[in-house]
Amino acid sequence: MDDVPVKPKRSPMFYVGIGCAVIAAIMVVMMGACGVWIFSEVRQLEQDMNDPEARADAVLDILGTDELPDGYYPMVGMSVPFVMRTAILTSREPDADGGPPETFGERGFIFAEMIRFGRRDEARLRDYFEGRIEDSDVLSSSGINIDVDEVIGRGTFDLAAGRAMYVTQRGSISAQGHDSDGLTALTLVDCPDDDRLRLAIWFAQEESAASTADDASAAAAETSAAPESPANTPAGDLAGTPADEAALAAFLGNFRLCPAP
Repeated sequence: MDDVPVKPKRSPMFYVGIGCAVIAAIMVVMMGACGVWIFSEVRQLEQDMNDPEARADAVLDILGTDELPDGYYPMVGMSVPFVMRTAILTSREPDADGGPPETFGERGFIFAEMIRFGRRDEARLRDYFEGRIEDSDVLSSSGINIDVDEVIGRGTFDLAAGRAMYVTQRGSISAQGHDSDGLTALTLVDCPDDDRLRLAIWFAQEESAASTADDASAAAAETSAAPESPANTPAGDLAGTPADEAALAAFLGNFRLCPAP
């Protein structure tokens, strides 16, 4: 009886090679799909930015409100699924063609919700808000660059379904590609059982801040969403501005920055 030839055993590296080839093919497909998705998202964002109704809807959804405070207009409403959401308001009216204004005007507001970027960095961020450190560069990891001339005050107050920790200051701020000089309120929004970092920035040129902020505060006080305003209102020109805790609480009361319980 003839001997049956024995097939040579394949080297384990053969199967490793097949596995690597399959993984590489999957990665190529995923990278292609990711590229298509990114292109689609960027194109959709560009279309929404130039569509006044779509831009307004995006901003209202991110801020959790049905209407904006008087004198504020939607500038940017942008979402990257699972990563971040940003809404920007300006006091400058939309362009005649419906496109977003390119500058803030006298006042503006930025809200950013993003994935947490590390416990150490977030701890330093909280140290800045609580006054344990004065290094404003800690905000640069969140895309916020500030040049502080004077820290005016720090504090906390309740928001709808959350709590706000703030620092107010004079100086300049650069965020989301836009610059402003004057009075700024930086607010860290804490929401219960939340896995997101939420920052709110309300700012105004100092020479026009008092009158315009008074109007916004009065409008917010008439809404049921506005929390009870704190009593420590500063005297003189700072009353009713972003440097005034009462005005800040009333302004943020226009929005629901924490998810509904």
